[in-house]
Amino acid sequence: MRFRPARGVAATRCVGAGPTSVARRSPKGEGGRPAGSGFAPGLPGEFTPAPIFPAGGAKTRRTPLRAGSGLFGQALRATLPCAARPASNPARSALECGSPLPLSKSIGDYDAPPIAYTAAMTPSYRVALRDYLRDRSDAMAKTLAALVRIPTVNPYSGDPGPAGEAAGQRFLAARFRGLGGRVRWIPVPSDIYARCRVRGPRCRSWSGRRNLVVSFDYGPGPSVVLNAHMDTVGVRDFEGDPFSGRRAGGRIQGRGASDCKGGLVAGLYALEALRALRVPLRGRIVFESVVDEECNGSGAGTLACCAAGIRGRYAIALDGPCGLLYTGCQGVATVEISVRGRAGHGSAGGVSALEKLLLVKTALDRFAGDRARVQPGHAVNIGLLRAGVAPWTVPNFGALTANINYARSETAAGARAPGVAVRRQLDEIIARLAGEDAWLRQHPPRVDWIKDLSGFDRTDAAAPADGDRLIACAEGAMRVAHRAGFRSGTLDAWGDAAHLARSGRMAVVGMGAGEPGASHTASEFNRVANVRRTALAAALTLVALLGASSAPAGPKAG
Repeated sequence: MRFRPARGVAATRCVGAGPTSVARRSPKGEGGRPAGSGFAPGLPGEFTPAPIFPAGGAKTRRTPLRAGSGLFGQALRATLPCAARPASNPARSALECGSPLPLSKSIGDYDAPPIAYTAAMTPSYRVALRDYLRDRSDAMAKTLAALVRIPTVNPYSGDPGPAGEAAGQRFLAARFRGLGGRVRWIPVPSDIYARCRVRGPRCRSWSGRRNLVVSFDYGPGPSVVLNAHMDTVGVRDFEGDPFSGRRAGGRIQGRGASDCKGGLVAGLYALEALRALRVPLRGRIVFESVVDEECNGSGAGTLACCAAGIRGRYAIALDGPCGLLYTGCQGVATVEISVRGRAGHGSAGGVSALEKLLLVKTALDRFAGDRARVQPGHAVNIGLLRAGVAPWTVPNFGALTANINYARSETAAGARAPGVAVRRQLDEIIARLAGEDAWLRQHPPRVDWIKDLSGFDRTDAAAPADGDRLIACAEGAMRVAHRAGFRSGTLDAWGDAAHLARSGRMAVVGMGAGEPGASHTASEFNRVANVRRTALAAALTLVALLGASSAPAGPKAG
C-alpha cells in the first residue's frame, strides 16, 4: 500500500527524552522501500509509519504549542480547525477531526497510568487503516471464501453427519499464529449451563469442540474482547453447493458467509491492519472464535470463555448485520409442545395427533399476533412441526418447536428464567386450549422449555462510564467506516453479546459483518465490502479505546 503523509499530527513534548518525531515519508531504501521502515512478516511492501513517540518509554506530558514555524507548528496549524471546535463527543472528535483523545486510568485487567496525546488518533492512522484494508480486500475475499469452504455446521443442526467447528478453528488458529498472537484452546465444561445458571438444551456434548482464544499483549492498559462464532446452521435446504465459497461480483456465496464467518474474517483483518501499521496501543486484545451459538446452542462457547476468566473491560461482538451498531439484543425462549393421539389404520381411523397439533399451532399463531401488537419486532417463529410415521397409519404423536423473542423490559430481574413472563403467557394459553377440547382435556399437551436466554442492554455494563465510553468510541468508528450508512439500536434477535454483558460483566457493543437478511437463508452470501467496513470499524474502535501507547512496536510475544 502507499502510506500518505501525516496531516494534522498531534504533537507531544517529552520529558527526559530526545526530540519528538512525527510520521513522515522516509527516503527510499533498497528495492524502492522506505529506508528504516518496518515490514510485517508475510506482508511485503506494507509501510509502517514512524511512531510519533520516541522509543524508550519516555514520560510524557501535555504541552501547549503555538502555531509557529517548523514541524510542530505545521502539525498544530493543520489540526486547529477541528481542535477549535467544541467536542461534545470526544471519540467522534478524535476519529473524525484527528484531535487527540486522552484516556483515563484503567480499571480493566491492567493498571495503566494517565496517557497523553495519541498519534494513533490522528487522521494519518485513520487514513492508513482505511487504505490498508481497502488494499487487502482481495485477500479478505479469498480468506472468507476459504473459510466458507470448510464445513463448520453445528452438530445439532439436524443435518446428517455435520462436521462441527474443529477444522474451521484450526484454520483461524494458523492465521492468528502468523500474526504473533498467543493461541489458547478453551473447552466447554459438560455442566456449563448449570455452572452459569442458564437454561440450555439437555444432553448436549462438546467433545472435540473447543473455543479458539487468541491474545495480543500491548502492555499496561485495559483489555478488549472481540467475539464471533464459528458454527453455522444446517445446509439441507441450501440451494446449490453450500460450501462453494464462490466469488462473483464482490460477493461470497455459501453457508456461514454472512453468519458469522464474515465477522470472524473482519476481526482477523482488523488485527492484521493494526499490527502491519504498527499502530501504538496500550492494553490487551483478546479474540474469541466460539462454538455452539447456533441450533439451540445457547452460547455455550462464550459462557465457557467467561467461566474460564477470559474477560475484559470492553467487548465487541462481531456477529450480526453490517451497518448496525447494537447496544442491546432481544431475549429468546425455545419451546417444544407435543401432543398424543391414538394410532389406527389409515382406513379405519383413530385420533390424529396431527389434527390436535394443528389446534396448538392455531393457538400459537394467535399468541404471535397478540405479541406483534404488544411488542412489535419480537418474532414468534414456529420452525419445526412433525407428526406421524407413514400415510397408512393415523399419527400417534406430534410436536412443534418455536422460538419466542422478548424484550429486555420483559426480563425478570434476578431470575434464572429471565423470560418467565412470556413463558407463563404461553403456558396459560395451552392450558385453556386443553380445557376446550375433549381429547386434550384427557391428554393435555406437554410443554417443554428447551432454552431461555436473556437479552442485554447498556444498563448491564458493570461500570456505566465504561459503557458510555465504548459506545462513543464505536459510534465515531462507525461514522468513519460507514459514513452516514449505519444505524444504532437493538439487535432484533439474540446473540452471544448478551453473555458477554451479563455473565462476563463487560461493557458491550455489537458491529456485525453480515449481509442484512441473508443469514440462515437457502442462498446465504456476503459482500466483501461488508467485511472490509466492519474490519475498519473494529480497528478504529480498538484504536480509540487502546491508542496512545508510547511503544512504537507491535504486540509482545505471547
